[in-house]
Amino acid sequence: MVSENDVRVRLHDTEAQLQALSGQIPPLQQQVSSGTEEWAEALEMLAACYQQRRDLEVQRESLAWVLARDEQYRQTDREN
Repeated sequence: MVSENDVRVRLHDTEAQLQALSGQIPPLQQQVSSGTEEWAEALEMLAACYQQRRDLEVQRESLAWVLARDEQYRQTDREN
C-alpha cells in the first residue's frame, strides 16, 4: 500500500513537471506560427508536449482523488 506521503510527493512531482512543461509550450507555438524551417519539427514536439500535459493532468487528478478518498475514510473513522 502506498502511504499518503508518497502520494503527496508524487502529486508534487507531477505538478512540477506540468509547470516545467508549460514553459516549453509557448516557444514551440511561436516557432510553429513563425513558419521557420524547423516548424514541422516544432509541431511534432508541440504535439508531444500536449500529449504529455494531458497524461500528467490525468495523473494529477488521480492522485488528488486518492488523497480525497483517504481523507474521506479518515473522516468516517473519526465519526464512528
